Amino acid sequence: MAIWPSVEASEYLGKLVRPRVDGLRWVERDQWHVTLGFIGEADPETIREALAGVSGAVAVANVGPVTRLIGKNTIVAPVAGVDELAAEIRSLIPSVGTLQGHYNFEGHITLARFKGLVPPGVIGIPVATRFEVNEVCLVSSDIRSGGVVYRTLDRFPLSRKIL
Repeated sequence: MAIWPSVEASEYLGKLVRPRVDGLRWVERDQWHVTLGFIGEADPETIREALAGVSGAVAVANVGPVTRLIGKNTIVAPVAGVDELAAEIRSLIPSVGTLQGHYNFEGHITLARFKGLVPPGVIGIPVATRFEVNEVCLVSSDIRSGGVVYRTLDRFPLSRKIL
């Protein structure tokens, strides 16, 4: 389950300095998303049924303040403001399958991956954008030689407005 940044937020992130460094692979703009929960192998129709009643409020995703490292080789832009939505989605997932990894939600958009030492100039880049989240998406991932490709299988609109 994921949310996609708005066109404006993606354009902003696309303007960040992206140094060319051996061993560093920047994630393509059309693959940027915030993962709310990983679902392992499960029947998509069963997932659709479980998530049809998602009632989360429209949220505002705040991206920033600076790029940072998650794990040993992933550079991200942190995302705040979607924790409650992620918790709701994660509460629905056990009814359809097993939640995979990332048990402590850390909202982020993956910008790049690297091999070896942390490349210079990619950690601490200022980031400041936001976007409205009015739907969550069922997303499949396909691991290929050039990286993971994400594809939206279904969309679930959020029903409650921000107060």
